[in-house]
Amino acid sequence: MRPEITAEYLGLQLSSPIVVGSCPINLQPEAVRELAIAGAGAVVLPSLFEEQIVHYMLDNDIPAEEDEATAEQRGYRESTDQYNGGPVAYLKTIGNLKQVTSIPIVANLNGCTRGNWLKFAGDVESSGADALELNLRLDTSDPSLGSEQVEERFLDCVRTVCDAVAIPVSVKLSPYFTCLTNLAWRLVEAGARGLVIFSREARYEVQLDRFHATTRWELTPSSYISETIAGLIRVRAGGPDVSVAASGGICSASDANKTIIAGADVAMITSEIYREGPEVVAHIIDGMISFLERNRIESFSQLIRKRPKPTPLELGRSDYLQPLTERTAYDEPKRDVPPRTGDRWGHLIG
Repeated sequence: MRPEITAEYLGLQLSSPIVVGSCPINLQPEAVRELAIAGAGAVVLPSLFEEQIVHYMLDNDIPAEEDEATAEQRGYRESTDQYNGGPVAYLKTIGNLKQVTSIPIVANLNGCTRGNWLKFAGDVESSGADALELNLRLDTSDPSLGSEQVEERFLDCVRTVCDAVAIPVSVKLSPYFTCLTNLAWRLVEAGARGLVIFSREARYEVQLDRFHATTRWELTPSSYISETIAGLIRVRAGGPDVSVAASGGICSASDANKTIIAGADVAMITSEIYREGPEVVAHIIDGMISFLERNRIESFSQLIRKRPKPTPLELGRSDYLQPLTERTAYDEPKRDVPPRTGDRWGHLIG
């Protein structure tokens, strides 16, 4: 008998544990329909940015706080609306997607300050979104702020959003928080129903000829999966019983299975869809089913129940010392694959 692969995430029942992560592809109704046919359990819309929401607020005489108005002046560009359509179109897109597919639609808000822009979460809920993913990137450059103060501001934003909506809210985390386990507990207390491990980071570079530091975005390399697994283990070792999504470096069924065993409830794929197209969803699901069959596991939910729960002490010392001290040679890491370009699905050109 074919194993059952239905999954649960944020209290939502999904047809599979594969979620298409936040990206512009998920704004296209036909693309979402194809992803659903391929087996995706849900899709996450691309980020709608604080700067766009505040710009919309100011245009409509809606009060904005000083910090968010400053962020808007510093960061808003009309070209940003080409990425996600802007606030009005974003809400309409949610409604359109709900008409073409039955899989959950997860909206995504991305910001850097506390303020009235967070109340836009209520508009997202009213438009029909099944859940909301919150991606906060607060300023950490002020030397007068300690880590506790930064985290409290982070938590204040989460509380504001969770108090404003009834739909489940997940929080996308950076790998740079000091104690993920402690933060996870506090986020749940603030109202979060789920965590996403991790938010994607830009690649920093220094242009030697210009004496200038800059960033660039590129598809996530498969080698990133190690950082994702490490984050999952850190959260699950002593963390709360909360929905957790793995995000970053999942390129195959093997990657997805590893993240599930490490503690994820669903696996998010994004870059691999750009590389291979929507059919990669079906390939990963087939591979996960084969894994269940080989191990005589009857369902995905049974796999979740069977996975081990590591303790902080075991992870902190045993898995660190033994591989380090018992080897005389060390693996040479593979070189990162250079950035590639392609069509709307990422199929290579040239």
